[in-house]
Amino acid sequence: MIADYLAAGALIEAHVRANLPQLDVKAITDIADLDAKTAKDLALFVIYDGDTPAGIAGQNESQLVQQHWLLVLAVRNRRGQATGAGVQDAAGPLLAELIALMLGWRPSAEFTALRRASAPKPGFSASFGYYPLRFETYLITEGA
Repeated sequence: MIADYLAAGALIEAHVRANLPQLDVKAITDIADLDAKTAKDLALFVIYDGDTPAGIAGQNESQLVQQHWLLVLAVRNRRGQATGAGVQDAAGPLLAELIALMLGWRPSAEFTALRRASAPKPGFSASFGYYPLRFETYLITEGA
């Protein structure tokens, strides 16, 4: 039985901090809380994005649950403000690194390896962009 249903979030944060130290990693509760004015030049926001139970659990039974996690890369770059080229140039390699780091990584024995899923649309301004990536993992929950 899993002791902390949201444990994957802190494990994801620690994994990114250890491997991509240039990113300021933070947990937030909603993508709407992402504020371009307060984000550092390179930041990653980890957001629990809900779950999907697989099948129907009966009384005192275990149930497989798919958890969804958003990892939102936020990039501020004032170079090429007229076109947003600085933001795109900075984000592309970081997105590739982040995907390679997370894809197939297993947060702990209670969770399956992460896999990619459809993510919300990215957002941009002249000097700021945010790029959401959605990852999924499975865990087993148990009844009383």
